[in-house]
Amino acid sequence: MINDLQNQTQASNREISEALGLGYRTLLRWRKRVSGGKPPLTPPGPKKTGPLPLEEVRKDIEALRHGPKRSRGSCALQARYTQSISRRAVADMVAEVRSRKARERRQVSKRVTWMSTPVSLGPTFARLELTHPLANYLRGDLVFVGEVPWV
Repeated sequence: MINDLQNQTQASNREISEALGLGYRTLLRWRKRVSGGKPPLTPPGPKKTGPLPLEEVRKDIEALRHGPKRSRGSCALQARYTQSISRRAVADMVAEVRSRKARERRQVSKRVTWMSTPVSLGPTFARLELTHPLANYLRGDLVFVGEVPWV
C-alpha cells in the first residue's frame, strides 16, 4: 500500500509519513517488515508458544465461582495457561462468563413489590402475612416472626 502510494504520487518517504501522520522511522520500519513478508504491526507482549486447549479453558472458567464483580480463581487459571493464552484474553473470557451468569441469576430471581406499605403491624396484617404461602420468604424486616400475642 505504501509502495503503491509512493509510485502514484512520486512523493518522498518524508512527505508520505507527514501526510499519513506517522513518524518517518515508523514508516521505514513498516516498509521493511512488509518487504520481508511480515505484517507491519504485531501484537504486543511475549509470543505464546504452547497449544491452546480452548475447550479446557472454557470448562475451567465455567467451574470458577463467579461473583457480581469478581471471579475467584481467575489468576490461578491464567497462571496455568500462561504459555497458551494472554492474560487479557483470559480476563475477557472470564468477564463474558461472569456477565452471562449474572444475567441468568437476575432472570431466576423474583422480586416482591408491595402495592402499599403497611403502616403498623396490626392483628389483621400479621394474620394475613403469617399464613401467606410466601411467608417464609417474607419473614424479615417487614413481618413479625414468632408468636403473635394479640391473636
